[in-house]
Amino acid sequence: MRKLLKAFGYKLFRDLTFKITLIIGAGVALMMSLLFLMIEKTGQSGVPFSVCTGQSLLAIAVNPAEGFGYSVPINLCIFIVLEFTSGTIRNKIIAGNSKFKIYASLFISGLVFALALMAMYIAVCFGFGCAIGGFNPNGQVFGMTAFGTMYGHFILKLLIITLLSYVTITSISVCVATVFRNVGPCIPITIIYIMVFGMFPMIFASIPGMEDFTNVLSYINPFHSLVCFAKEIDMSSFNPADENAVVLYNITIANDVFIRGIIVNLVYSLGFFALGAHLFVKRDVK
Repeated sequence: MRKLLKAFGYKLFRDLTFKITLIIGAGVALMMSLLFLMIEKTGQSGVPFSVCTGQSLLAIAVNPAEGFGYSVPINLCIFIVLEFTSGTIRNKIIAGNSKFKIYASLFISGLVFALALMAMYIAVCFGFGCAIGGFNPNGQVFGMTAFGTMYGHFILKLLIITLLSYVTITSISVCVATVFRNVGPCIPITIIYIMVFGMFPMIFASIPGMEDFTNVLSYINPFHSLVCFAKEIDMSSFNPADENAVVLYNITIANDVFIRGIIVNLVYSLGFFALGAHLFVKRDVK
């Protein structure tokens, strides 16, 4: 197993595509920071606080459906499919490695791949935000579906769910790539998966009267806590006499939703790992 991981890791970090993706990620992070700065300076944010901050950019960067998050499953599928088309997987089997160990090494190496990409992107976004607007763990956050003051252990919970979400994304991507072994169907499947669980809930959450439906989705959506923050109206900012007043919220991740998110991600991760490993072991490699 160690030799398999070492070989995959050596190949991964010498891969030109991986390096280019890292550079693109840094560029996207810079553009995102500048976009938030422009929104703030032009007064388009609609909120009475700075939006280009460490906490706001962190809340945006962790969302898999935000933009750069799509690069993880796409690049992961491409890399694993190339392992098949180049004959590398076949050679590993001929060398006497068990199929289960090969699959497990693909998953672990893919997880390192995914976390390396996203850690870089999130760190750069967070760094630019801190440099421009500072960072306050109990300050205001400008999110996609809510904006206001975060409280509780919001950031800690956010990072834990982010970590588990990318374990889920890796598990699904590796499973899909080893089943189809062709880039053609792999990329659309992984993109659709992230869109369904990462983008559609945000749309539902923004529609008045859909709160209960959005909450039901949290039982099956591993990304729920990353895209739909729990919010309560900050009464100190609420003035019913002023129709133009901006309503701010107290933003958090409820404990029950947080625990639910952990369980859902673990179920998805273990389920797709077991499914992918079973199919890979049973199927011949040409």
